[in-house]
Amino acid sequence: MNLSEIVRDMICVYGASMEQEDSYGNNLLHLAVVHRLPEMHDTILKLWNDWAPKYAAEPGLPLSKRKNKEELTPMCAAAKYGFCDIFDHMLQGSCELQWQFGPV
Repeated sequence: MNLSEIVRDMICVYGASMEQEDSYGNNLLHLAVVHRLPEMHDTILKLWNDWAPKYAAEPGLPLSKRKNKEELTPMCAAAKYGFCDIFDHMLQGSCELQWQFGPV
């Protein structure tokens, strides 16, 4: 069993809350950034989409927009601490294709 499966089981099988924070106000996405785990970041986002509508106290405020006690979102924390790999991963995941050339 890998780490993503353990987290999935803790939430889906055992009912752990995805809104829990540590003493620094870090949520699950902040912790994925601190530990530089891009796959865990993706797993958490997928789980959040299923979990939040039913259980979240603030389902309209995604984990990616929540700030810790330093007033940093997970992406801002990645930038502040210079974690380029996870920052780039998060940035690529948030990009949307707006326009492209057709057949030339």
